[in-house]
Amino acid sequence: MFKPWLLILCAAVAIGCGGADPTESEQYRELVDEHEHSSAELEDAETAVEDLLEAEERLEADVEQLEEGREGLEQELDDLRAEVSDAESRAEEANELAELLLLRFDPEVQGALSQLQQTITDLGCQEIGESVRLVAGPPSELPDVDAMLAELVIEIPGVSSERVEEAIDRVALDDAISACGAAALQEVEQLLLFADQGDGFFLVGVDIAAGQWRARGDGDGCYWARLSGTSGELGDIIANHFGAAGVVVTIRASDVAFSSSGCGGWTYLGP
Repeated sequence: MFKPWLLILCAAVAIGCGGADPTESEQYRELVDEHEHSSAELEDAETAVEDLLEAEERLEADVEQLEEGREGLEQELDDLRAEVSDAESRAEEANELAELLLLRFDPEVQGALSQLQQTITDLGCQEIGESVRLVAGPPSELPDVDAMLAELVIEIPGVSSERVEEAIDRVALDDAISACGAAALQEVEQLLLFADQGDGFFLVGVDIAAGQWRARGDGDGCYWARLSGTSGELGDIIANHFGAAGVVVTIRASDVAFSSSGCGGWTYLGP
């Protein structure tokens, strides 16, 4: 690469040596112009770099300011979210209070709740009665109140279904349904007292009903005894019989027990 300073050096040497002045040459002037032009471009480039650096600093300042603004907006958003949450909590509390007031003081709502309580009681009584009659004995458990509620369409104006379910008196429900179960069991037990019986030992009023009973057998080895106690001693025998089956026995309500064997079972005839 050609270097202008080298030419200038050569020109200086030539002058010192008594030669022609190279600075008067056209090539020299072109080199000087090129040098001045390059210097100007270099200054422009340095100025551009300085401008870019200043622009970068301004940009960094703007970014920092924007970041601060973003943090401020996020804080404001968090504050707004907290305010909304507080407002929702207050609204929920106010709604719960309104529902409780309706449940406690509004006659229409109280009437609807009472009707719902009775409906669930009726459903529970029906279910437990069917269970008792099916097994001919006490139920293994009470009906599921939640399952019955899930099948019902609960519509009480101004009160949510959740609040209505909470207002249901479950203790009263369990007591009422248990009473229905006890009544159904007693009914079944009463029916069982009059059902056909086989031979065996029976407590009067517990296993067999008082009244007239006919032996269903047809043999000659029928033995029965009306008993005043359960000790198994002869003194407990009120009346007894051994002989042909087909007989009719009147069991008294005052009898404690009744025993039979070889009679072919018994069928109730009436009081």
